[in-house]
Amino acid sequence: MTRFRKVFIPFIIAAATLLLARQAAAAPLAVEHGDGGLVSASCDNSHAQVRIDAKDAPGMAWCFELVRVSGWVSLEATGSYGVTNTLSQPVRVAVKHPTGQVYWQVVVPPGGVAPVLVSGQTSVVVELASGPLGGPTGPSTSTFAEGRQVSLRNTATQKVLMSTWSGVSVGQVNRDSSFTTRVQATWLVTRARDVSGCFMLTKPEDPQISLRVEGAEVVAKVGDSQGGNGTWCVVSGETPSSIRLINQAHPTMALGVDKNGSPGLVGVQDGGSEWFVDDALAWVMA
Repeated sequence: MTRFRKVFIPFIIAAATLLLARQAAAAPLAVEHGDGGLVSASCDNSHAQVRIDAKDAPGMAWCFELVRVSGWVSLEATGSYGVTNTLSQPVRVAVKHPTGQVYWQVVVPPGGVAPVLVSGQTSVVVELASGPLGGPTGPSTSTFAEGRQVSLRNTATQKVLMSTWSGVSVGQVNRDSSFTTRVQATWLVTRARDVSGCFMLTKPEDPQISLRVEGAEVVAKVGDSQGGNGTWCVVSGETPSSIRLINQAHPTMALGVDKNGSPGLVGVQDGGSEWFVDDALAWVMA
């Protein structure tokens, strides 16, 4: 017994100390946003849950339970390498590259397991969603203010302003769309670099990209805007809770949707010039 104590007890103490140190160093899970349908829970195999396996999690996992028919939660689960779904419906998992602003989506079927590794390295799970979620169809759900991530929905067409590789467009986008599509429909409101009190619309995944006017087109590009082409001044629209975004370089023109259904500059009083300001369809990590 004495020999056992001398040999094994120090080993047990060292192992316990290491485990406690790892747990103390584990990053706390940052839950950013959500609708209350998916909630954080203690990991328990006897309950239907979504489990994120991650080296940064205390106990090596973070778990969530669905308390409604559908739900979503935005988070920052670093060190993730797999997601297990024991719910009775699929789970959509948005994943971010650990060192860059590259996103993708994985759908995990009921009872399924999906790896979220990148070339053998762990990733960051940034959103979980399950069930039909839809999107806003009425008045604005947010406000246009500095530092906010927003989505802009045209009051005339109900389509959302997007920035894609092929250019600026509008489309039918809601929370059931893929995460990458929703990132394209998310904008960051920043203060203009002059003293006008107006704003710029940049991409949260790359704030160097801003919405501006070039010639007769509205584009989203990297670089400084010239002469107020990328500066937008906000006025209230005629539709309750809507806004108009007047281009500083073209004060009689506003961001809008033309008669052909394309985004561009339209007359300030044009019916396609009003936008509802909604909560971001995808919360993008800085």
